[in-house]
Amino acid sequence: CASKVAIIDVGRNESITYAEYWSHVRCVAHSIQSIPDSDSAEPQGPCLVAVVIEKSWQQTVGVLGAMHAGCAYVPVYVEAWPEDRIRKVLDTFTPKAILVSDGTMASRPWMQTLRDLVPVVNVDAAILVPEAPSFLPAPLEPEDVAYVICTSGTTGAPKGVTITHKAALNTISSLIKLHDLDASVNVLGLSAISFDLSVSDIFTTLRCGGTLTLPPVQSLTPHPDPRLWLHICHRYEVSHWNSVPAFLDLVLTAAESSDDGLPASLDLFWLSGDRLDPRLPGRLRQLMHRTAAKDWRIWAMGGATEASIWSNGIDITAFDGSIVPYGRPLPNQGMRVVRSRGDLRDAEVGVKGEIAITGLGLMEGYYGDDAKTRAALVTAPDGERLYLTGDGGSFDGENIFIHGRLSGYIKVRGFRVEPEEINRKLRAHAKVDRAAVVLRDGVLVAYIVTDAEAASFAEVEAELREVCQGALPSYAVPASFVEIDAIPLSTNGKVDVSNLPAIKTTTSSTSAPVDDVVLPRDDLERSILKVIAGLGVDVSGSVARSVFDAGGDSVFALRLMMQLEREHGIRMNVGRLFAAGDARSIAAQVREAAGARGAGDAQRRLELLDFSLDNTSSTEPSAIVLLVHGAGTSGLVWAEAGRHLSEAAPGAKVYGVSDRSITSDARAGLGFPSIQEYASELADMALEISGKSSSPPRIVLAGWSFGGVVSFACARVMERRGRGVHAVVMFDAPMAQQASPHLEAAVAKVRAAVQGPSGGAEEASQLAARAEGHFRRCIALLEAYDPRKGGGRALAATVVDVRPAGGSDCDWLSAGDKDALAASWRVDATAPGDHWSMITGGNARGAAATLARACQDNA
Repeated sequence: CASKVAIIDVGRNESITYAEYWSHVRCVAHSIQSIPDSDSAEPQGPCLVAVVIEKSWQQTVGVLGAMHAGCAYVPVYVEAWPEDRIRKVLDTFTPKAILVSDGTMASRPWMQTLRDLVPVVNVDAAILVPEAPSFLPAPLEPEDVAYVICTSGTTGAPKGVTITHKAALNTISSLIKLHDLDASVNVLGLSAISFDLSVSDIFTTLRCGGTLTLPPVQSLTPHPDPRLWLHICHRYEVSHWNSVPAFLDLVLTAAESSDDGLPASLDLFWLSGDRLDPRLPGRLRQLMHRTAAKDWRIWAMGGATEASIWSNGIDITAFDGSIVPYGRPLPNQGMRVVRSRGDLRDAEVGVKGEIAITGLGLMEGYYGDDAKTRAALVTAPDGERLYLTGDGGSFDGENIFIHGRLSGYIKVRGFRVEPEEINRKLRAHAKVDRAAVVLRDGVLVAYIVTDAEAASFAEVEAELREVCQGALPSYAVPASFVEIDAIPLSTNGKVDVSNLPAIKTTTSSTSAPVDDVVLPRDDLERSILKVIAGLGVDVSGSVARSVFDAGGDSVFALRLMMQLEREHGIRMNVGRLFAAGDARSIAAQVREAAGARGAGDAQRRLELLDFSLDNTSSTEPSAIVLLVHGAGTSGLVWAEAGRHLSEAAPGAKVYGVSDRSITSDARAGLGFPSIQEYASELADMALEISGKSSSPPRIVLAGWSFGGVVSFACARVMERRGRGVHAVVMFDAPMAQQASPHLEAAVAKVRAAVQGPSGGAEEASQLAARAEGHFRRCIALLEAYDPRKGGGRALAATVVDVRPAGGSDCDWLSAGDKDALAASWRVDATAPGDHWSMITGGNARGAAATLARACQDNA
């Protein structure tokens, strides 16, 4: 259907229909075809077009545009490859054209110089030029080359895996049929364009007539943001997950810490490209059971870039073993285990050998390199063509099992990396005598023997890191550099990995060595060390030791971040946490996230908790929502509803409001002498936040109980200052509070909510006393504030007065009072729960829906 959405580009907040998509593709193809052929001799090999565009709808349009112009596409991972590598790829494959976009060119000025090398087509410009009436897409034959994907080579020169349309289409068509995929499929496109899982993301989706949902580039590199991926899956009802196992592991960790879990829309998972943790299917089953999802499946897939994405698969939905099988061949493909490269006969059942792939999916060869092609594509004694994968394996009579690498390359996050390529870069350094790069616990570690004339290793390390970052993809840059006296060798002269020392230095040359234990200097650092230890990482009690050198990985980082967020009511950035590494640096980030926003902010009695999703920070908000705490609570009381609101109103910036007294001095009670003064400081903050946008966003003030009254008073202050608010939403607010006979019962409820049913430890008792003092002071301020006194105009903003469906004992105003206080006062007496539960737990989503409606134009 032409009007169906083909691509959702979350990062750009754009979507395009199939009609728009194919129109754009034809325009790009026409621009490519309009480029005159080179004056050089007869072209060697297929016509190639390099796609040098970061993940976006423009990238996908570029891929299809190249094909419709009769060319194969060469994917360039512009987000991760340095300039030197991109230029080397372009020099190697001499494309007819380079496809770019406005965004890619703007963020990488050096790309302007590419115009001197080869014609450049800007997709954003090309789609504005109507195609010629006579334009016809170039006819494509099954044997034509569809794409050339670069893999690492030991010399540093890229190897181009050449795949035909027939080979790729066989894999894609087989899987569509196997899984009964149709136009309802919605795929989350996580994989980089240079990783062949992206071939399936694009072409499986388009062939089915489904939707490809693209996450923001910033959520993929340099550090993944699984919380945002999870949000995208919920919001856009993603049905199909296709990634390396590590990415699903991260999302499961995020879902396990979320009230919402996984969305029920997810019903098919494809995992491939790296080792699969046998515990993963069980964790997924638990989450899907929580979601009450039915008829979902998880498949483990295997194969090689040289064999058109995948060649085998197995349903592991019910898997509960210790070793995940590699699976069985897909239609028109075959898998064999041969004895060795010198003996290509089949290995006996149960005997280890090398896994080989056969069938329609095999590559044509390595682009322009006949010698490498002959070494990789061989002929078995029975005449069948084989691709030798370099993976050790065995066949048990039913399934193939993989036993690790036999050849030189390794996998990092699904990407193929040649350690020898990295070694060559390191050994070329004047101060390096020997080098060995190995994979340790999922990260690359470079062991270095320095020249006798070398100065400090810290200087050498910094120089080596700079060399690697300038010449290698980001995923191929070693995480750690370790100085050793000699590289241990085995009897056959190869690096003896088992005798390489454990990592003893941190990844940062400025960090303290492990042996120098730096003790915590305050309670925050002590608490962070406790959290780190509780998650199974031993930093020897030192706040200066990197958690990643001590065994922490990306999953650990995510769990650490989420626990700190829960404990401190903050939002942290996983990328910055990776960069920090040690407990002292992490503590500094916690302080910053908790509200230390400059010297002026330190004097404020209010602090903000940002409940907005990460993807709202790159665009100006359409609305700002301030959620004020109730008596005896902090802004965290709004945490669940605030995050639900971020999902329901993605253009809104959502903040919880706390006064600092409840999180600092137990004797302070409340830091304001009156509600009017509280409202004045809140108005200052609201105006400051909204003033950061070029066009003023709508402001919605909301609060529960005491916070509702403050919100109303703040709206009055802002209108007097000439900046009206869009709406005020009060959840069971005691306007014109009268003395209540239930005060002591309410105090007991507040204390119990904080301290728990059994009273608990001294710390909990102190917190309960703090909450009681805060509650009593808030009640005193409520009793001293009567909005009917003092005169003034009726509030111009819409007031939404939300009351529990079961009735309220906080409604002190008459209908006449309400009419006099606001031009529009709407009562909503349908909220589930009672005064104490109406915005939390199971009622949080309903409260968020009420707030989302208030953010709309017709509030």
